[in-house]
Amino acid sequence: MNNIDELDLTVVMISLMALFVSWQSLISRKRSSEASLVVEFLKEYSSPEMSRSLRLLREYRDSNINNFASKWLKDLRVGNEEAKEVDLARRKVSHYFYRGYKLYKSGYVSKKFIRSVMLVDGIAIYLEINKQLEMALGALPTQDEFSFYDAENHKNYYVRRVFRYLD
Repeated sequence: MNNIDELDLTVVMISLMALFVSWQSLISRKRSSEASLVVEFLKEYSSPEMSRSLRLLREYRDSNINNFASKWLKDLRVGNEEAKEVDLARRKVSHYFYRGYKLYKSGYVSKKFIRSVMLVDGIAIYLEINKQLEMALGALPTQDEFSFYDAENHKNYYVRRVFRYLD
């Protein structure tokens, strides 16, 4: 092997090592960014406003068990204050989960991120209550978002049961 071949091989090896280090750095930054987002999402979830919104949605549904979505929409259209509060709560909860869905669908976060921010009881309210309110409002052009979370929720059912058992 002559000096030029050895030099070419050395340059190729150094380039490959640099590429590998860059790739590892990129993965590390992505994980760090995703971890920061998880913390941000969970802080929002544990906020007093989110707690109040989740509680209000559950209480409203429980007090109007048979027709809560249609009653809410009718009351909202006539300017009922309770219906307006439920609407604000619906928006708070929907936007929390919608942001996670859009981040995932756009490729900015992994399914691991989605599962991390879903290990919360609010997903049941989102799927059982918000879905019906959104449908009554006509705000759902497709079912993709709810189908996505419903499938993930089903997968995470046993994980959540383990967490509850450990508490």
